Amino acid sequence: MRGKMDNILYKRELNHSYMVIRSGQENIAESYAYRMMTQNHIGRLLVCRQRQLDGEFWLYYDISSRQPLERLYEAQKMGVEALGQIIHSIADMQEDLGEYLLDAQGLLLEAGTIFADVETEELFFGFDPGKGGAEQQYMKLADFFLGHVDHSDEHAVNIAYQFYKMSKSEYFVLSSFLPYLDRETEAWKKEKQQDNLEFWEEKSPLNVPEEETKLEELPEEKAGTKKAGAKKESWLKRLFGFGRRKADTEQKSEEVWPDTVWDSYAGQVDFAGTGETVYFTDLEKPVPIKRGMPCLQEENGERCFWLSDLPLTVGKLKGKVAIALTDSSVSRIHARFENGDGGILIRDLNSRNGTAVNGRKLAPNEAAEVNEGDLILFGRERFRYGFIDSNALK
Repeated sequence: MRGKMDNILYKRELNHSYMVIRSGQENIAESYAYRMMTQNHIGRLLVCRQRQLDGEFWLYYDISSRQPLERLYEAQKMGVEALGQIIHSIADMQEDLGEYLLDAQGLLLEAGTIFADVETEELFFGFDPGKGGAEQQYMKLADFFLGHVDHSDEHAVNIAYQFYKMSKSEYFVLSSFLPYLDRETEAWKKEKQQDNLEFWEEKSPLNVPEEETKLEELPEEKAGTKKAGAKKESWLKRLFGFGRRKADTEQKSEEVWPDTVWDSYAGQVDFAGTGETVYFTDLEKPVPIKRGMPCLQEENGERCFWLSDLPLTVGKLKGKVAIALTDSSVSRIHARFENGDGGILIRDLNSRNGTAVNGRKLAPNEAAEVNEGDLILFGRERFRYGFIDSNALK
């Protein structure tokens, strides 16, 4: 049996992407664990099959259109809710395995082997039926939590650090950690409720200067009971936003945008005024249009996307990608532009129909450098990579 996981490979066959790892046993096809895993729908296990290649046995996990946990938190920090969701999902998965008498030690619990559906927020897990023993399977996940936790959130830090300390024990079981997790989560919720209460108390009429609550003079014929009604309505407007203009409502929604991983790909209208979506980054400062700005120009079309702040994600999941495409051949999270040592790279993100550069299809998670004039395909969508001269924008 394997003490730790070997290097992960990624392969694409037809319209499916696979995470491929070396099998813990040479041939497990007839084992109880393998038969239970492949013949039953167990929780949110990734679909898996064992194959033999060049005399070696490998496990193929179907990860099509899903993203590894480590990628979702490349730029985001983990708060109490995210930590709680991940840990409870693992506990639920272990419980599901127990119903089939499967050893929970077979779960692959590294951040690169836990996959998320970015639309439903569900987590999916790999299971190696040939892996077992009392190894410390939580240690790498604990390191990941510590490295990505939001250090401004005291309760999140407490959860990550306590998980790290407890996971170092040889006999640590996740169920022993859940009471601590739930206590910290409950304390965090109470503090959040208290903060909200204090906010609304500040907005109370008792704390509003008299001149701000004074009603405008009403015509004589409208005085009387209507004044009292107007005063009540004025308070309700301040407390609940009744009568708020649409523009004010939209502005408020931007101010309280949730700071979670699931919104890390949120898009906004581009600053160049083309109406296309761009990556959700520095909203306070417009992106200046410079001579020679890199862009993605639709081949035989009018759409143009600026590649000003990287990374930028391409996909069909509107509101959670930087560059939103609509063709059915495009995956929800399809590919990503990112900075490389020598220039800009395009990386395929386990897309179903693939990403190609000048006719060469990239493997899942493979990155390739792009140069001016390169033809880039996202499924059937065709774009040319190039640079825009600022004079052309006048």
